[in-house]
Amino acid sequence: MKLIFGLILIWLPVLICQNVYYDDPYDPETDIYVQNCIPGQSFYNGCGNSCRCKAPGKAFCTLRACVSAEMREEFIRQDYESKYIHPKGWK
Repeated sequence: MKLIFGLILIWLPVLICQNVYYDDPYDPETDIYVQNCIPGQSFYNGCGNSCRCKAPGKAFCTLRACVSAEMREEFIRQDYESKYIHPKGWK
């Protein structure tokens, strides 16, 4: 019972925090990804952050700072692979 309670205490904050989004750190007027986003759509902004569109010109992102171009490419590659190359259930 203590083990189950301990696991719940460890994983509960992780499950809650994984869907926390911050205001997009980019200026929406200069970010074409945010300007043209579709409400509800997830995308990577020009800064390389994973974002969720609330309305055209308004998005919330999981990271506060810009990431390097290499990291952005890696995020996009992993996202593509998880959706198209290795669908759910692949190990």
